Amino acid sequence: DAREDVIRCICTSPTLDDGLFMIACDACGIWFHGRCVGIEATTGVEEWHCVRC
Repeated sequence: DAREDVIRCICTSPTLDDGLFMIACDACGIWFHGRCVGIEATTGVEEWHCVRC
């Protein structure tokens, strides 16, 4: 896949990769901080769509 990984979270630091759990939207591929969208690494989400999608 030639698509570049893009972080565009909904928080005040939308492009920061702080090394904590992140999740990508299965529709648009944009990455979000798990804590900002209420998802933890142990949640076990198989498919997730962001609020924009």
